[in-house]
Amino acid sequence: MFAVLIGTIIFIVFLFYFKEFWKNKQILEDISRRLPCAPRSPIVGIYFYTPRNPIDIFHYFMEFPKKYGPNCVMWGLLNHIVIMVSDKKDVEAIMNSNTTKKSFAYDYLEPWLGQGLLTSYGKKWHTQRKILTPSFHFSILEQFVQIFNKHNLKLIENLMEHQKNSKTQDVNIYEFLTACALDNVCETAMGVSINAQNNENKAYVKAVKEISDLVRQRIFSLYGRSDFLYNLSKEGFRQRKLLKILHRFTNNVISQRIDQLKTKEKPQNGQKITFLDILLEASVDGNPLSRNEIREQTDTFMFEGHDTTTSGLSFTVYHLAENPEIQEKVLDELIAILGHDPSTQPTYQQLHEMKYLEMVIKESLRLHPPVSSIGRKTLEPIKIQGVTIPTGIDLNIPIYAIHRDPNVFPDPDKFDPDRFLTFEQQNRNPYVYLPFSAGQRNCIGQKFAMLELKSVLSTLIRNFKIISTPKTKDIEYCIDIILRPIGGLHVALERR
Repeated sequence: MFAVLIGTIIFIVFLFYFKEFWKNKQILEDISRRLPCAPRSPIVGIYFYTPRNPIDIFHYFMEFPKKYGPNCVMWGLLNHIVIMVSDKKDVEAIMNSNTTKKSFAYDYLEPWLGQGLLTSYGKKWHTQRKILTPSFHFSILEQFVQIFNKHNLKLIENLMEHQKNSKTQDVNIYEFLTACALDNVCETAMGVSINAQNNENKAYVKAVKEISDLVRQRIFSLYGRSDFLYNLSKEGFRQRKLLKILHRFTNNVISQRIDQLKTKEKPQNGQKITFLDILLEASVDGNPLSRNEIREQTDTFMFEGHDTTTSGLSFTVYHLAENPEIQEKVLDELIAILGHDPSTQPTYQQLHEMKYLEMVIKESLRLHPPVSSIGRKTLEPIKIQGVTIPTGIDLNIPIYAIHRDPNVFPDPDKFDPDRFLTFEQQNRNPYVYLPFSAGQRNCIGQKFAMLELKSVLSTLIRNFKIISTPKTKDIEYCIDIILRPIGGLHVALERR
């Protein structure tokens, strides 16, 4: 009798979930009939249509707007759909909506970044954003320039040393730029020197790259959506080891800054206040942030502040190498502002005067945006192309593809900085150019990033002529979390 009762309960529960599953499937099928839909198979959706190679995966999805129109539906495993949205009006509606959160892929970052500014939403995100915004005020950014200058000179010194000891002019400049960016973000935003350019902290850089690989692999794996199954896998085991390295590094940075402040090194009036200082002094509802909350924000900015910057630097160097005439125009501008002595370091004001270099950076960010797509999940129904999208649907905004729309950017694959001479004046919709996202959740550190990009590149160009090599032309790139060149970026450097 008891067995019959249990069996009946199980059957009723099964019927309930099957009914909900079927009801949800019919809603999604209706959306798929009203919007273009990518090819799919039963149960596994687009899985068997998706290339396995990370390079091919990236280009496969970025071609969807050309193949299927500005908005299209992609079916994943077991009734899961993602809607790729590139129509500018729909992108604007999503980016300005209070009724979305980050999509499922960001859940895979939470073991590393927790509920920091990148992954949180709602009231928690608004509170965090309000706390952190003052750390990017221009008066604070201005004081960072001397730190950038110091680490830029170390970058040049290391590149010269490499040339002296190398039999060829070829250099994988990606590694040098990564270390420089890590030094910059740690000393400016955290107030701590870590000497990454002296070959220290390589384990952290390697762990960032490897965990990014794991996140990409998990998005396309058959068992990645289940935390239980993923944690049992070899990838889950490897992730736990990497998290120890990443969190240990961040905790050490926080501890170093706390120790500095205890020894009367707390910033006085006129001295710079760091991102980390603001976190250490912040409170929510009268309570100071916990050590874990501080680490989540620090992890987020450490990652975004060095990895995205390295991507932006690397692809700009690539385009300068491939376009020597543009590189010379940049040099002419720099000489006009700073003179012929390459050891002269720019001031905050002089960095703002580098208008042509800024256009070069913007064009590089157009063709190779470090964050090449972003995801959202609906918390309430939202309309896309006139179709009501229900709660709980993942949306993908393919920034890389949007930036190559020929209707907005004529001859879109051409590197042409001059297109930004009039871009803003043409009353362009701000949602067709998104290197720092847009709307409410735009990148809080975009002014910091642009200042650092100008600082590093202006120093590099005044000291070296950057020359394309066969390895430069063979560059391949893929999307992990950040768009990055596979195997780094090889160029030749000739001392000016």
